[in-house]
Amino acid sequence: MIKKILCAFLLLIVSQLQAEEILLIGNSITLHAPKQRIGWQGNWGMAASAENTDYAARLAGYLKQAAPDRDFTVTRINLSGIEREAAYKMNTQTMQRLAGHYDYIVIFLGDNVSAKNNQNLTDFSLNLEQLLAKLPDDDASMVFVSTWWPNTTVDRLLKKLSTLNGAGFVDILGLSAHPEFNASFSS
Repeated sequence: MIKKILCAFLLLIVSQLQAEEILLIGNSITLHAPKQRIGWQGNWGMAASAENTDYAARLAGYLKQAAPDRDFTVTRINLSGIEREAAYKMNTQTMQRLAGHYDYIVIFLGDNVSAKNNQNLTDFSLNLEQLLAKLPDDDASMVFVSTWWPNTTVDRLLKKLSTLNGAGFVDILGLSAHPEFNASFSS
């Protein structure tokens, strides 16, 4: 799964990418702290069995292969609360991390939003707009990634926000239908 996600959007952006400081904003695929209750021991993206094989680490590795003379710093932030909570509030530490200088910002959110729940969808949209307003207003290039699990309602919203914000949009629709691209872990 990780390799396919990375290939899907790296093919679109790596030739144009001049970035060195990259911010990944996402949910548990981006970063998830240990959670004993569900048997998760890692402190990395949940789609991986080890830290060096998660989404962020693989992205950094692919970028280093594409531009071996450059050093890439990848910062990741789990903002899954944006997907689930009405009027999501970020803590001070998150706000400080968002305020840093980034050359490239990847937003990979939406899989925990219910398209059948209009209030959840509305809350997600408002929370995401507030997040975008808090990002530094500099020369960072931005890309939105569609949902992993098919959710055309959320994907339409993400695509609309990408257009309104002059960002790219990478559609990974359909990748989740392939078992070889889906990770699992046992408790």
